[in-house]
Amino acid sequence: MLAKFKYPALAALLFLTILFAACTAELTTVTSVPEATEPPNSEEPTEEPTAEPPAEAPTAYPVDEAGNLYVNSVDVLLMESFPLQAQAVVTGDLANGCIVLNGLTAVRDGDNWRIEFDLTHQGEMCTEALVPFEENVALDILGVPAGTYTVSAGDVSTEFTLAMDNGPIDEESSAVITLERTPCFGFCPTYTLAIFADGTVRYNGLNHVDVMGEQTGQISPEQVQALIDAFQAINYFDLQDEYTDLYVSDMPYTITSLTLDGQTKEINRYSGDGSAPMALLELENLIDTTVNSEQWTGSPPPEPILIEKPEG
Repeated sequence: MLAKFKYPALAALLFLTILFAACTAELTTVTSVPEATEPPNSEEPTEEPTAEPPAEAPTAYPVDEAGNLYVNSVDVLLMESFPLQAQAVVTGDLANGCIVLNGLTAVRDGDNWRIEFDLTHQGEMCTEALVPFEENVALDILGVPAGTYTVSAGDVSTEFTLAMDNGPIDEESSAVITLERTPCFGFCPTYTLAIFADGTVRYNGLNHVDVMGEQTGQISPEQVQALIDAFQAINYFDLQDEYTDLYVSDMPYTITSLTLDGQTKEINRYSGDGSAPMALLELENLIDTTVNSEQWTGSPPPEPILIEKPEG
């Protein structure tokens, strides 16, 4: 092929140049360069910490009695009930206007009760003047035996005395004698009495009496036995259960009962029925006088009068 050219050397050089260019083109590859990007952030975004406001000082907090409360007096009230109930009345002063008395507690230790105070300090601006107080707190004296006891508060103390054991009564098993006087058309004293085996007397004033409501009294066990003997002397268990004929209208009833040796007898007597034995009326009045019911009713028991049955 080269022999056909006039200048074979030049032709050979041209052929080699073309061949070299072709080889170079085959070996050359185009490489694309990616654009530079920022590396991804693998960390989660964090919030800037917020500063907490400073804690405020509490405006109310408990305080001790010392220097914050001064006791002036302690008294004990025994309420007429059965069993007896008692309250301590405490008077004194709080140190300033920021001291608050939330309540009192009576804590018993043997023969003594100690009054404890629940105090708090409230507010910042305090009036520097004593603040008087008077508070009551119940004393748990149920089941407490007869004796003398002390109640103290602060540096002040007082004493009270229980004349008898303050135990609860089982009325169903202990009530031996009862008496009830009912209303009439007028101003008849209306009340009930219950006498228990230990001599406890329970009175309940209902109408036309000086003392309304429940009161408690006491007689001796010997007096209780004397009343039982009086019931037996008139053969109470052999009498009629009721004497309720209306010889005269608008008069009261008197109801008595005796429980003895597991047996209970009740008699309902109308004052207008004259058929009841006089001994029953006298027994009714004996109950009143033995327990001194006049201290509550304000009047003595009625005269025992039997109304005769009208003729015809």
